[in-house]
Amino acid sequence: MGYFVTERLLRYEPPPRRLHVMTTGTNLDLSGQLVLRRTTTPANQRVWRVGVDSDSALRLYAVSDDGASANAALEIARNGAQPAGVIARSSVVDQPLAVNVANTTLGAYVGFRRSGQTRWTFGVNADSESGSNEGSNFAINSYADNGSYLATPISINRRWNVISANGEFYVNRTGGDLANLNATQSGQTGNLVFRRNSVKRWALSMSSATEGGGNIGSDLHIDRYNNSGDWLSTPMSIWRDSGTVQFRHPVLLDSGDWSSADLVFNSPTASNERWLIWRRMGTNRWALLATNAAETGSNSGTHFEIRAYADNGAWLHTPLRISRRNGVVTVTGQARGLVHVPNNTWTNIWQPTANVTMGIIMMGLIGNPGINGDFGYSAFCLWHRGPDGTMGVQIVWKGTGCNVDAASGWIRYIQGSGGTQGVHYAVYELFRWEE
Repeated sequence: MGYFVTERLLRYEPPPRRLHVMTTGTNLDLSGQLVLRRTTTPANQRVWRVGVDSDSALRLYAVSDDGASANAALEIARNGAQPAGVIARSSVVDQPLAVNVANTTLGAYVGFRRSGQTRWTFGVNADSESGSNEGSNFAINSYADNGSYLATPISINRRWNVISANGEFYVNRTGGDLANLNATQSGQTGNLVFRRNSVKRWALSMSSATEGGGNIGSDLHIDRYNNSGDWLSTPMSIWRDSGTVQFRHPVLLDSGDWSSADLVFNSPTASNERWLIWRRMGTNRWALLATNAAETGSNSGTHFEIRAYADNGAWLHTPLRISRRNGVVTVTGQARGLVHVPNNTWTNIWQPTANVTMGIIMMGLIGNPGINGDFGYSAFCLWHRGPDGTMGVQIVWKGTGCNVDAASGWIRYIQGSGGTQGVHYAVYELFRWEE
């Protein structure tokens, strides 16, 4: 049995001596460790002990059933008169420290304070659990200098695994990827969505198109949504295999407060051409381009062209070409066909439509070479339509004549009687002006 000695000090000394207790005023001094035992079967079995170790850290130990071993579950370190941190340990469970609130109207938070005032908390909020994994969402909260609630900068929805950042978001990194959107399975998209009042407005997305050979699939799109959050269209796409950028709506270049609105076409290599192409149903119709003609000095090469294409998208001709070196404009007309011109007979060459107001036609001999030395013979005719709609010929060069049939509106040509019966002429329209 132990014994009590009652003076100014109270001491309890059970055999063997394990605990030394002294009271001075309102203080209770413990020397050694405090052992906590069972009150149920097996009675008096040690299960916990707490005390100050030789490194001055306070530790709570879990004791084995036979009392032979103990492991620290909770540790509070000390640095002088200040606590130096709390550590919870476990080797058998994955939650050595848990916060549980039984009241369903309250959250369960861990708080961080300065001078006794709350600055931050994180944990489970008080959102009601209504089934289907709804409620009890995670939140990080900020607090004012006086400890009052300010905002919830970050929250995570438990059911949908959606992270909400309610404020500006900065990613500071000196190298490597700043952020990653990773689709872990085939057929998934990777979306960066912009919302207003939680409703979709825009999305930057990687498509779910299957990846095949030649870098096909996983293309990049910009999608737009209406006021209800429903998809409207995809104004822009970038194809991963070719790098082609596709616009599906008009593109406006507006200088705004800047001095100019520039659209620049730059070729990184001398062999590349720079194109601006117009298509119908995906098939080429017209192209505006700077050619890849070699630049050999004296401002030569890299000419400017306008090209026309057939219904199947194949190149037809180059109606206009401008030399960069001297500015010479080359206009190439389209052959209108082969016309048989008998002797002394007015032959219809071309009938302009009503909206054509002026034109130039050239005709060249391509048949019956050597007759009267006329091989290579040509005719040149400039005509116009007056304000009253009448048509007239202004210039005729070579040959007997070129005029306009007032009744039909045909431009006509007549071959003289110089013995070139049966010659054929190739007819070219060099210019036309339309209203």
